[in-house]
Amino acid sequence: MEEQTAELFPEGTVIGEFRLESLIGRGAMAAVYRAVQISLERPVAVKILPHEFANDSDFVERFFNEAKAAAALSHPHIVQAYDAGITDENVCYFAMEFVEGENLLEKIDREGTMHCTMALQIMLDMARALAYGWYSQKLNHGDLKPANIMLNQRGEAKLADFGLAKIGELETEDDGIMLTPLYAAPEMIMGENEGSDCRTDIYSYGATLYHLLTGMPPFPGEDPEEVMDKQVYAPLVPVSECNSTIPEDVCDAVSWMLNKNPHKRPQSWEQVIGEMEELLRKNIRAMAVTSTPAEGAADIDTELQSEGFDASASEEYRQNDEDQEENANQSSTIQTSGSGRLIILLVIIALIIGIILGVYLHRSQSRQYRFIPPANEAENTIVD
Repeated sequence: MEEQTAELFPEGTVIGEFRLESLIGRGAMAAVYRAVQISLERPVAVKILPHEFANDSDFVERFFNEAKAAAALSHPHIVQAYDAGITDENVCYFAMEFVEGENLLEKIDREGTMHCTMALQIMLDMARALAYGWYSQKLNHGDLKPANIMLNQRGEAKLADFGLAKIGELETEDDGIMLTPLYAAPEMIMGENEGSDCRTDIYSYGATLYHLLTGMPPFPGEDPEEVMDKQVYAPLVPVSECNSTIPEDVCDAVSWMLNKNPHKRPQSWEQVIGEMEELLRKNIRAMAVTSTPAEGAADIDTELQSEGFDASASEEYRQNDEDQEENANQSSTIQTSGSGRLIILLVIIALIIGIILGVYLHRSQSRQYRFIPPANEAENTIVD
C-alpha cells in the first residue's frame, strides 16, 4: 500500500487548492502529506484517504466525520482543521495546521523517557484540550496516544486526530470502535463503554503519561490480542518500579487514571486538571528546594531546555508561588507599618495637646501674677 500511495500522489500533485510536497506519515486510514495551500502560500498537512478506500462508503463517512469534528474545535493545544473535500477523481482530502516538529512517540523512542516536569506540563495542556472537546462538543478523542501529540519547535504541544472520536450522544451499540490496544481502556476492549463518557479517554490519558515517564506503555507487546488481554486482566506495574526518580504522588495519580474500573478513575476532566496542576506545582517546588530561588529557577529552565522544552511554560506556576509569597509578605508589612503609623499619630496628637495645655497654663499664670496699679493711686499721694 505504501508504494501505491507514493506513486499515486508524487511531489507536486495538486489536490483541491493544496500542492503536495512530501509524504510525512500514514495511519490505519490515511496518508499524511506536507503541502502548501496555494491561495495563502502557507504550509499545511493534508490527510488523504488511500485510493483503494475512496470507494468504500464506510471509510469515506469516517473520514468526513473526522473533518467535521476537527473543524468544530478551536483551541491552542488542538491541531486546527482548515478544509476538507473530495475531488473529481474521487480523492478525499482533509487539510489541517502543519506542526513543525515531532510527535511524542518519536521523542520517547529517541530519548527513552521524558523529564517529569515536562511530561506533567504537556499532559496538563492535553487535559485542557480534551476537556474543551468534551464539554464544548461532547467529543472523546478515542485514540489518545503519544503518536497523536505533536511538539513544535517552541515546545508547545498540540493534539492531533481529535476527529477520530465519536460524538458521545450519537454512539450506538452497533458502532465499531477504533482504538490502539496499547492505550485502550478495558471497557472499550470489552465493548462495555457507557456511550457518553469521558473516562475511556482518561484511561488512555493515563496510559500515555505512563509511557512518557517510563519509556514504555503500561502493557507492552507486539500481539494486539495479547496486549488487549493484559489491559483487561493483568495487574499494572507501578510507575515507580520502572522509573524510581518519579515522585510518589505522580505514580499514584497515574495508577488512579489506569484503574481498570472506570468508576474508580477520575470521573471528569476537571478532576484530572486539578490533580495535574497540583502535581506540576509540587514538582517545580521540589526541583528548586535545595537552591536559592534564582538558582533553582535557572536549574529548572536549563534542565528542561536540554530536553527541547520551552521551560517558560512552567513559569506560570513559579510566578504563582512567588506572587502568593509576596502577597503574604506585603500583608505582613502592611499590618506592621499600619501599627507603626497609629503609634506615631497618637504621639503627635499627644504632643499637640501638650503644647496647647502648656500655652494655656503659661497665659493663665501671666494673668494671675501681673501687677496692676490701683486706679486711685494719685489720690493717695502726700502733698506738701
